[in-house]
Parts: sequence; C-alpha cells; structure tokens
Amino acid sequence: MTESDGALRSWIGARVERVDGLTPALFSLVLYRPGQKACLLLAVGPQLRGVGLSQERPKGEAASA
Repeated sequence: MTESDGALRSWIGARVERVDGLTPALFSLVLYRPGQKACLLLAVGPQLRGVGLSQERPKGEAASA
C-alpha cells in the first residue's frame, strides 16, 4: 500500500457532500466527515484515467455544479 492509497482509504465511509462535473472527463466529489473535508478527483477520459485526493475543491464551470 502506498501513502496515497492510505490517504484514500482513510476516507472510506465519508459522506459525499457535493458532486461536480468539472469537464466531461473530470469529476469532483467533495467528501465530508466530522471536522474534515476533502475532494476526490476522478479522471475518466479516454486518454487520461485516474483518481486523486485534494484538500481544496477545484473550480469548474458554474453550470456544472
């Protein structure tokens, strides 16, 4: 298990507070647990796929919220 795997696993069971479609191939899920928030980023494009965790929610187009 890598450090990033551990960071992601620590959010298992958190509530999804918000979902944004930042682009057609990039989604942001704001995760919440008491006293903490994080942003799970999901890239699902044909060229780039992956997952990441950020402490700040990226800004997308207002209509995507």
